[in-house]
Formats: sequence, structure tokens, C-alpha cells
Amino acid sequence: MQYAMKLEKEDDILIVTFADIPEALTEVHIGDDLQAMAIDALESALEFYPETKRPIPLPSKTNAANGLVIPTALAAKIHLYNTWLASGQSKTELATKVGIAPSNLNRLFDFKYRSKIEAIEAALHALGKHFELQVA
Repeated sequence: MQYAMKLEKEDDILIVTFADIPEALTEVHIGDDLQAMAIDALESALEFYPETKRPIPLPSKTNAANGLVIPTALAAKIHLYNTWLASGQSKTELATKVGIAPSNLNRLFDFKYRSKIEAIEAALHALGKHFELQVA
């Protein structure tokens, strides 16, 4: 999964924004790890969506030159969150279906927490979905 990035250069700083996730914004000094800082900005911005119970926009079409490839677990969490939100279930109901404590389920909706892909897969399964991995 790739989100399109817009990069604007000001002196020795790149200003990074995302059209699909307008809350994500960061400044990266030339020479710093652009990918790591862009992912951190994206993860931080994603936290606003559960707070306001809004679906997370999926990436619009992009090309590799201006796309940020996000980690697989983060992509799976985005799909899990959107699927759960559309289901209308409470987190407690989903936690019961998955067989975990609600506090453990909350970690699956924490975009900065490094959840195991198996846990995300189990929650998707409880929502009637399955996880597929594609190598491109």
C-alpha cells in the first residue's frame, strides 16, 4: 500500500504532505531518513481518525516516484479499523469474538504499536474478512 507524498523543498528542508491524509505533515532535513519520518507523520495523523470515528482514506492512485510504501502491518491495521468501523460493532463485541481482552484489542487500533500480523488477521477474521498478502 502506497500513499502519495508531496515534497516541497525550502532551503535544506523537505516539507512532506499527503493528499489522502491531510492531517499528516512533517519537515525532514536533507540527509535525514525521509521514509522513516514520513511513516511516523502518517502514523501520528492516523490517530485522529478513531478519535473522530471517521474511516481512514485509502490511497489514491500513485506512482513509485512519489509514493510512500507503508509497512504491511500498518496497511492491515488501516483495513481492520475501516472494516470494524463499518461493522457497527463495539470494541468489546469484537474483542469477545477474537477471544482477547479489550485492552489488547485497543493495541490493534494503535497505529504506532507494532502488533503481530496474526493478531490483526484474527480480528479481521472475526469481522468476516481475511488477510491476503501480495508481492509486487
